Amino acid sequence: MEIWEHDGNLYEVSSYYCLPEDAWTYALQGITGPPGTGPHLDVSVADMTPDEGPFAPKSQHHGAVSFGPGSIPWLVLRRFRDQVQTSGDIFTTSRPAEVVGDIRRTNNAWHYGDQRFEVNSFYFSDRNAWC
Repeated sequence: MEIWEHDGNLYEVSSYYCLPEDAWTYALQGITGPPGTGPHLDVSVADMTPDEGPFAPKSQHHGAVSFGPGSIPWLVLRRFRDQVQTSGDIFTTSRPAEVVGDIRRTNNAWHYGDQRFEVNSFYFSDRNAWC
């Protein structure tokens, strides 16, 4: 747990494993004023293997954010975001697409009965897509 100060306001930053959700949670809570009245922000990272040992994060598609009343200054939010990001628990599983096959323009034709069918395909390199 850490306590941050910004413009005279205090913020508590903590991280913990939340059993009911099977997720690692990063929490930012405003603690200036009466308890429970400050703004809060929670980032939950789902556990890929909740019953099999140490925490293993799922990809960013399984992350969730919840927040409460009030506002959090941008500089505090950015610092919190950076801390969560440097934990390594938020990641993507997507990989760049690969081109498989012949990239040259093709013209395929075939016949069925008396009809002739033709398919033209070509590759858009700027979109990494076949048409």
